[in-house]
Amino acid sequence: MFAPLAKWATRIEDAARIPEYVARAWNVATSGRPGPVVIALPEDMLCDVVEAVDRPPLPRITQAPDRHAMQAMAALIKQADRPIAIVGGAGWTAAAGAAFASFAERIGLPVASAFRRQDALPAGSQVYAGNLGYGPNPKLVSRIKGADLILAVGARLGEATTDGYALITPDHPGQTLIHVHPDPNELGRVYRADVAICADMTSFTGAAALENIPPIRGGAAEAHAEWLDWSTPRPREGVTLDLGQCVAAMREAMPADTIICNGAGNFSSWWHRYWHYGPQPSQLAPTAGAMGYGVPAAVAGKLRAPERQVVALAGDGDFMMNGQELATAVQHNADILVLVIDNGAYGTIRMHQEREYPARLSGTNLHNPDFAALGRAYGCWAETVERTEEFAPALERALVEKGVRLLHLKTDVEFITPGTTISAIRDR
Repeated sequence: MFAPLAKWATRIEDAARIPEYVARAWNVATSGRPGPVVIALPEDMLCDVVEAVDRPPLPRITQAPDRHAMQAMAALIKQADRPIAIVGGAGWTAAAGAAFASFAERIGLPVASAFRRQDALPAGSQVYAGNLGYGPNPKLVSRIKGADLILAVGARLGEATTDGYALITPDHPGQTLIHVHPDPNELGRVYRADVAICADMTSFTGAAALENIPPIRGGAAEAHAEWLDWSTPRPREGVTLDLGQCVAAMREAMPADTIICNGAGNFSSWWHRYWHYGPQPSQLAPTAGAMGYGVPAAVAGKLRAPERQVVALAGDGDFMMNGQELATAVQHNADILVLVIDNGAYGTIRMHQEREYPARLSGTNLHNPDFAALGRAYGCWAETVERTEEFAPALERALVEKGVRLLHLKTDVEFITPGTTISAIRDR
């Protein structure tokens, strides 16, 4: 059952081999594209008493980029008129992101981030062009479609990043694709790569910095200006609680290295568009569309980085998946801020229903509790916010408090994304 879901699924029959299996499992899980390993232990074996030699930890297997492939990459970038890079995937560090930003800034290469990988590149980079995924900047989409060369670094170019494999097609006619990925099994699996480079992010970004590539005609400054304009929230007419202005208030009040954690749902699109993610790690979010991720991720983020502000974002349906983890947060004194964005619906599914079968709803309305009262029942400080002008003062009060603080934001499902409404979707 686990074989299609995990990198390796196995069963240990001899208790003396447990150290061997565990060492190998850790190595498989952390090398290449990181992923889970499942080990089955027969119940009768758990009572065995054996003599076994412990295994030292096996280091993660990394690979430096092939020199000839790097030279081919450099030659293609020099020839390109409209190149763009897409960064994403696992294995990015603050140092790797800074190294790639330095490389891109030196040659003038615009850089977009894959879905929910907005902290791969330093936020202040003058070549950052914005994020792909759901609801991207139309100008960035046009830039990707019009590119004659795409340098994908670490990103798998999955469904969300490529808008269902339509923004960049697997055969990408008229475009040159240079694909860099740490797992050789990923290269060429879906996308035909003109140059495939198997390397971890640290090794590749270090090698790229050494390539002698003169400044190119990439339009990086223009792309960055387009992102700055796109990520500036403007007041929205007719909205009682304007989430764009809430994000703007958070940007004013909270430090740039705040860690933002969210699960799945349309609510996250306001932060994906308007929040400027800081140094890595500052975005903890599932690329698989898993609901209920935000609160437990925030607990882990705060315990791992106690010196940083940590925010959990959760829609109402999203929060109900794992909201009980408030108990874990209180138990471990995790000093986190939780925002529950409550529009009384499974918003993303409601949006799809309205798009395909207007006004024909099935099972997407929610009858919610008083989330502020629920938070207080867990021992959290909590308030309810129903109007835009109430948010900034409530946020200020929350930031003064210690422990788990919860703001219950009551929004209107009509305003389903930052860019459209339920009515507009029905009209289309």
